Amino acid sequence: MSLTWIGLGLALAAVALGWGSIRMIVRGRILSASGAGLLTLVFCAAGGLCLGLSTAFVAVDRLVDEMDLGTVELRSLEPGVYLATLDLDRSGPKHYRLAGDHWQLDLRFLRWQVPARLLGADSMYQLDRISGRYAEPSKMAHAELTAYSLSDASGRMMWKLASEAARRLPWVDAEYGTSVYLPMADGARYRVAVTDSGLTARPDNVPARDAAADW
Repeated sequence: MSLTWIGLGLALAAVALGWGSIRMIVRGRILSASGAGLLTLVFCAAGGLCLGLSTAFVAVDRLVDEMDLGTVELRSLEPGVYLATLDLDRSGPKHYRLAGDHWQLDLRFLRWQVPARLLGADSMYQLDRISGRYAEPSKMAHAELTAYSLSDASGRMMWKLASEAARRLPWVDAEYGTSVYLPMADGARYRVAVTDSGLTARPDNVPARDAAADW
């Protein structure tokens, strides 16, 4: 069961409770109606949060070891500069100019505690950014830095709102950023996957395997 279905279930429960509270008011049971009305608000808030999360983030099915996101492929433009082609999340290829020795992919991750997981809530992620990275930290002070956002304004706003709400929910286990980085090389292709605990990437062709073996 995904968060979408959980959210719809909570929304239906809120409608039923709301209708019940109206009937209680008609019958003069004001105290009982107040309790039902409060539960209606709680169910509405929880349902809205679940639906918001399901639209802003992507669920990681806990029944599989890894979920394939797609590939990152590099082509050399000049020494130390590469064109990175990201084909992730079935959104179609996107191209980014990266300077440095490594490519780095970041995403935001939200994981639920056991009670919510038993109800069917999957861990969720949102792609955050792609950037170039240097093997020597000292280069960061004067070398070209390249970084690009992978989430739109609405997605970032939803993450902020969801994070603020999630901190008040007892069944949220953790929310954090997770990253993976690997060396850039001409013609290298890496396959990226997300697991129930974070992000992973592996060489997907000979140039990538050779680059990863030497770094």
